[in-house]
Amino acid sequence: YNATPATRQKTLLILNQGAHFHSIGSFTRSMDQFIDLYHSIAHPDDLLFFRSAVPGHKGCFDHKNVSIPDMTHDNFLELHATNDYDWNLFDEYNTIAKQKLEQIRLVNGMQHVYYLNVYNMTVLRHDAHVSANDC
Repeated sequence: YNATPATRQKTLLILNQGAHFHSIGSFTRSMDQFIDLYHSIAHPDDLLFFRSAVPGHKGCFDHKNVSIPDMTHDNFLELHATNDYDWNLFDEYNTIAKQKLEQIRLVNGMQHVYYLNVYNMTVLRHDAHVSANDC
């Protein structure tokens, strides 16, 4: 950022990084690296949105006949949870990300940092995935 305060405009950053990690440690290190980088370039008026990581639904084509109102998080874990693709780590990834973002907001006073929780609405709907072959 070489702009002067009078000419500088807000930056909008939307990101997610959960699906490409295979351990809690690597995810945490990456979040820490991101936060360090963000602190080095961000300005108080910048906007940061972090989208939660969302696992797929193992066996989603098996038609397990759970109605949408009855699909609780516990039912999701019972029916679709798997270690495939390390989807079982996504809950923890999201907890870490939410905590780290709250740290940015509280400790560093950057109020325009938001956590977008899309996990709840997507894990409960196996039919909401857009791919015909991988849900």
